[in-house]
Amino acid sequence: MNTNKYTDEEIAASIRRNKGVISKVAKDLGYTRTRVHDRIKQSDFLQKQAKIVHGSGYVYLVHCEGTDYFKIGVSKRTPRRRLDSMRTGCPLEINMVHTSYCDHYSLVESILHDLYASRHVRGEWFDMTGVDIQEIVDAMETYSTAQIGLF
Repeated sequence: MNTNKYTDEEIAASIRRNKGVISKVAKDLGYTRTRVHDRIKQSDFLQKQAKIVHGSGYVYLVHCEGTDYFKIGVSKRTPRRRLDSMRTGCPLEINMVHTSYCDHYSLVESILHDLYASRHVRGEWFDMTGVDIQEIVDAMETYSTAQIGLF
């Protein structure tokens, strides 16, 4: 018995409609993000669709000096330009900790946000009190260098 509510084609349409943002795809389909990841993992067709939609770009980790707040974000343009634009609206000093370039950057960002969901503060900012920052950098590198098989 097939318990899948949607066909691969319907899920692919949602991936395209939501520009590959897994949380939006999950909401659109009434699935959890984990279920969306599982369905993509099970289908070569969906893996290709996700890779096409996501494209190449940077995943970055930014630190707000004097705090335990870190931002996990993405950018199609160079991370330095993104950092400069963030500094314009921030009264505190912020510094780039790490960047990774990969073919599926928004998917990597989604996975990292899921990994640290319990530390989420607001938007893309996380309170990393007590977390070894090298652990985050290692996770960024692991997922950034993985082929689409990271599902």
